[in-house]
Amino acid sequence: MDNDTSKKIVPIGEAAKILGVSIDTVRRWDKDGTLHSQRREGKTRYFSVEELEKVNLSKPMSISEAAHKLNLSASTLIRLEKKGLIKPGRNKKGERIYDHEALEQFVNSEYFLKKKEVQDKILEPLKEEEREKKKEVSAYEEETKVISTITSTNREELAKLKRRYNQEDFLEALLRGIMFT
Repeated sequence: MDNDTSKKIVPIGEAAKILGVSIDTVRRWDKDGTLHSQRREGKTRYFSVEELEKVNLSKPMSISEAAHKLNLSASTLIRLEKKGLIKPGRNKKGERIYDHEALEQFVNSEYFLKKKEVQDKILEPLKEEEREKKKEVSAYEEETKVISTITSTNREELAKLKRRYNQEDFLEALLRGIMFT
């Protein structure tokens, strides 16, 4: 299939996964006009990935979904709401819901950018430590490769000697080689 998402279509099962809903819900949304399907073989419904992404972006998120996207806890989101830094909506049950626009405004806010800057400063030494560990592991792996190559070469040389001499002569030559090197 084409990688261009404006033309890519997917079957109903994949559409359900993209939207995070059941296949029955996708069928219901197709029937009520929320989604529009194409039927290539008569029975199977196919949906435009572009349309699915638009529907996904228009869907409000629960507090846990928003917290996950922002890499924060739900209680932190509530504190930020009390400070007036993020403004969730409410659903019919009175639960907090967040739209993509509210999250985008928060991510671009001065508060979030400062917090990110501070977090980066704190994490930089840890990142440097991690880079050093990777260098150590890389050096160890290189040493292991060299040792493996030497061992392999020695085995090959021993096999050549074995073939050249019979068993007794081989042991004698080996011992002489050890003693005089």
